[in-house]
Amino acid sequence: MAPGAHPWLPAQATPPGRRVLLLPGSLFADYRWGATSESVAPPLSSKPLLVRQAIRYADPRAAQLQDATDDLVQQERLVPGQLAPLLRLMGVGDVVVQTDDRTDQSGALPPAGVRDALSGQLGFRQRAAAVGPVRRFPPLWGRSGAGATLPELAVFPVRPAGAPLVRLQPLHGRCCGGRRRRGESWGWRQRAPWRPTCPSLSPGTSTGGS
Repeated sequence: MAPGAHPWLPAQATPPGRRVLLLPGSLFADYRWGATSESVAPPLSSKPLLVRQAIRYADPRAAQLQDATDDLVQQERLVPGQLAPLLRLMGVGDVVVQTDDRTDQSGALPPAGVRDALSGQLGFRQRAAAVGPVRRFPPLWGRSGAGATLPELAVFPVRPAGAPLVRLQPLHGRCCGGRRRRGESWGWRQRAPWRPTCPSLSPGTSTGGS
């Protein structure tokens, strides 16, 4: 994801009102071309972007959902068909899989492992676009196989796309949880029969935690 790769995602690729999810999450922004204090992906994206990092900036419920989803990928615990519903719940329209970080420093699963983890998931058999040079990556430590030949960035569309970032949900049977803070309208108090969905799915760039 070197700065020279910008624009790394076509502006019109992601459906309106949806996010881009960067996989795998990297706790530390260490790339083959250098290191930054935080991921370079958000300023390079023309769409709201989710990226997991060590420091959380989003609502705790949003970060926990993203962490749990990222853990399923990086710990290779996904079962077939499990990822797509989670992506739609988070309002994801496209997934970008990166391979240019230094996994020995970033804490991310190596590219060959990510490829294997996503291989059984709907929509990840064929990428829609690729950016950057293609490199060959060895198999995970202790595993046999030919490894993987992957581009620096690969784009996989989530179709049908997830629900819009801002949407209305019925109040009945829905609990956002947590204590209400000053100026916060979430909770059980009813002002109207419909209200925006929980802040865990609110618009904007959300960065998860470890």
